[in-house]
Amino acid sequence: MSFIRIQGLATGSAESFSKMNRAIEINDIHPIIDKVYKIEKIKEAYKKIENGDMVGKIVISL
Repeated sequence: MSFIRIQGLATGSAESFSKMNRAIEINDIHPIIDKVYKIEKIKEAYKKIENGDMVGKIVISL
C-alpha cells in the first residue's frame, strides 16, 4: 500500500506562533530537505514520494 500525505500545522494563536518560531530559532531547528523541485517537475516530486525514495522533506519551489 502506498499513499501521499500533505500535512499542515495548526499553531493556535498569534502569540503561540511567535513563541514557537522563537523556540525554533533558539534551538537552531531545521527540517531535513531531501530535494527541491521546480513547479514544472511536480509529477517527478510526487513520484519520488509515492515510491518512498526520500529521506526528509520534498519541497516544491514556486
